[in-house]
Amino acid sequence: MQIKSIPNRIKKFVMLNKKVDLRHVGFKKINSKKKIVIIELSNRYRVWILRKEI
Repeated sequence: MQIKSIPNRIKKFVMLNKKVDLRHVGFKKINSKKKIVIIELSNRYRVWILRKEI
């Protein structure tokens, strides 16, 4: 899976801090059958992990 559009502020944070503390926050329902994973970086920014590109 390739993630092509990561927000710039998160890219900069990850590049500066190679040892980023990630934690699983939960899921977000996008329809009745599919959910996407939400992770949180150590500075409280949240990222959604998509199984497929949309």
